[in-house]
Amino acid sequence: MQEAGQLTEELDSRGVKYDLSNGGTTILVPESQADQLLVNLAAQGIPNSGQIDYSFFSENVSWGDD
Repeated sequence: MQEAGQLTEELDSRGVKYDLSNGGTTILVPESQADQLLVNLAAQGIPNSGQIDYSFFSENVSWGDD
């Protein structure tokens, strides 16, 4: 949940529209922005909890289809 909070805070600051589902563990962003957001956020070290890496995005966060 901490990671999802950090991600949504960053998306808010960028003005990116998103939806939360699955109790806040799935973040849906516009498909046209998904790949670029993933790369940009990872390059910034977001989320920075140190507990997750790229696998977090494929296993816990759904990108696109919004």
